[in-house]
Amino acid sequence: MKKIVLLLTTIMIVSVLNGCNLSNNETKDVKNKEEISYSNDKNKKETDTISLELVDSSEEDNDYILPNSDKKYLSVEDIKNLSKEELAIARNEIFARHGYVFKMEEYKNYFKSKTWYKENPSFSGSESELNEYEKANINLIKSYESNKINVTEDGEINYFKYGNARFGFSIDYPDFLTESTESMNGDGVTLTNLENTVCLKAYGLNNVLSQTTKDYFESNKESIGVDISYEALFDNSYILSWEENNLIYYQYTVVGTGCFNAFCISYPKEEKEKFDEIVSTIYNSFETGDLIEVHGPIMTDN
Repeated sequence: MKKIVLLLTTIMIVSVLNGCNLSNNETKDVKNKEEISYSNDKNKKETDTISLELVDSSEEDNDYILPNSDKKYLSVEDIKNLSKEELAIARNEIFARHGYVFKMEEYKNYFKSKTWYKENPSFSGSESELNEYEKANINLIKSYESNKINVTEDGEINYFKYGNARFGFSIDYPDFLTESTESMNGDGVTLTNLENTVCLKAYGLNNVLSQTTKDYFESNKESIGVDISYEALFDNSYILSWEENNLIYYQYTVVGTGCFNAFCISYPKEEKEKFDEIVSTIYNSFETGDLIEVHGPIMTDN
């Protein structure tokens, strides 16, 4: 039986990697920092106050920036084109829908201009007053509010941050990966460029047999089916890199008793020099979620 489950787990990893083949914890209350914010990261600093100058709050209309943020799990696709100001409003919009009484004049004036907004002093903005969609979407939006990180010397490449609500991991990705697809069960995302020559897959899987890092390392190597050009095995993580169909693949996996988090990027072999720094930036940005617990599926609407 154990061999069967191990085989199934290996098949799942292979399926994830094939998705990159381009040939085809918790805070009890929501903190109010003059505007409502919410984060599971206790060590993360609060974001700075944001000006709303770019948002016209004088027009009285009924529209929302994200009208379904209380009814569905949002994806990267839903928010990737929003400005930092719009992201802040969209996050606070979740609280405004419940009638949260804002203290900052910018937010107070903005939401009072919306006919759907009705102040409700009894709503404090605590986690218990939000539904699961809202809590997950707040975390997703917050992960994007700290985006656009310049890391190259010439300043040409910006990085955005993807946060996964189900497994809790996050990863920075270059701004030229504009096409994104999130899995239906919420376990990860596939990001590609318009030319479909570069693919970044970030994902989590439950460790159903509590297998060791070495177990995954060995089965992963076997499933790849080609010569491994670079490998490194650590206490709770490993790296594998290989070449196939003129593409270089780089995979990093962190293993816990409950689940593992991983990413795999593939890019043209002739662009190796350019991507050495990009892969390094992605690797250094990768932050895992809770690897001890098993995480149930979060169904997303695509």
